[in-house]
Amino acid sequence: MSAKLTKLRTQFTKDHGKGTLTSWNKVVDLPRFAFPLPKLNHIFGGGVPLGRLIQLFGKESGGKSTVANAIAGAFQAAGKTILHLEPECSFDPVFTKRTCNYDVTDEDSVIFSQEQNINKCYNMMKDAAKNGIDLILCDSIDALVAPSMEEQEATDSQMGIKARAHANQLPVLTGFMQKSGTVVIYISQIRYKIGVAPGSNPETTSGGEAIRFFSSLRGRVVRKSWITKGSEDSPIGLEMLIKM
Repeated sequence: MSAKLTKLRTQFTKDHGKGTLTSWNKVVDLPRFAFPLPKLNHIFGGGVPLGRLIQLFGKESGGKSTVANAIAGAFQAAGKTILHLEPECSFDPVFTKRTCNYDVTDEDSVIFSQEQNINKCYNMMKDAAKNGIDLILCDSIDALVAPSMEEQEATDSQMGIKARAHANQLPVLTGFMQKSGTVVIYISQIRYKIGVAPGSNPETTSGGEAIRFFSSLRGRVVRKSWITKGSEDSPIGLEMLIKM
């Protein structure tokens, strides 16, 4: 080992504290939480990577929340802890328990909030990650509201406020996640860009570029067809495609 590097390592540790440097002298696989569902495990490359951000996106009623709630149900069944942020205020606990085996009424494993203020939500997420909560779920980031937007009309000058909030807060949040192993799942909608050149893809996802940059996995969830029994007007489920 180089004497210069040894000296620098010692100096960095002394000046900046233990844990500043990361050693890769023992390469190990990225720790993951494996699901009891083989197909879901395969899609996620062997399970959800711990300490990472996952973005699930797609059109409305495509199954994004169902996938996220199924993941939360698997975490809960394994005795893990969950912070569930639901700013959309459209959650159905009875339906979710029946379809995803996820019980948000179990306060021993779940903290549930329908707070919409983006800064308050990020503060809760950072506190949860610092305290070792296993899973944080936000459904959806589209429903988060910046403080300056709560009492103002929607104008062009407001469009970048939430994107800046994500860009400012995500570097801090991901640092806490990496240390604690907390998994964060963001659900977002597909949006369409204005003035796109012919032949270009007009689709984008909400929240700005920071979410895409910090996401270790991004999954597009698409509803393929409804599963019906008897009358086609009474669907009992849906078949979906998840593309990572």
